[in-house]
Amino acid sequence: MVWRLLKSNRPEIGTEFWPNQDGSSTASIRLAGVGFDKHYWQACPGIVEISDRGKWITITAHLKYASANNNDGVVQIWKTYADGKIEQPCNMTDGAWYTPNANGFESGYIMGWSNSGFNEQTNFYVDNFKVSETPLKNIPSPPRNASFVTP
Repeated sequence: MVWRLLKSNRPEIGTEFWPNQDGSSTASIRLAGVGFDKHYWQACPGIVEISDRGKWITITAHLKYASANNNDGVVQIWKTYADGKIEQPCNMTDGAWYTPNANGFESGYIMGWSNSGFNEQTNFYVDNFKVSETPLKNIPSPPRNASFVTP
């Protein structure tokens, strides 16, 4: 979840992971601003799949508010696996969520909700977290020999 202003009615864009009955997760997209609050519940099915468990995955997100004259808001998410395979479970590029004075983000959080769909204690390991104003280049691949230890 990211947002622009530290006050009520702030424009914000965020993903929330919701569990499916099979143990996978779907990401919804929440958009809010002056005069609107939208929730796209089935925006990104397959954001966390059962087959993703135990794997090191690089998640890359691209978020952008719409401009005043165009429906060009963006929410895109890519998953890159250790073997180099890339999937794009979310690709919204025509968002009609213009908000005055929303020309960037200044606050946000990751891992804010505990609703990933796993029905037991789940450990998430986060590294190389980056926020960028330009497209990311030379994103490191996940380690090929990662080992996971249960505490």
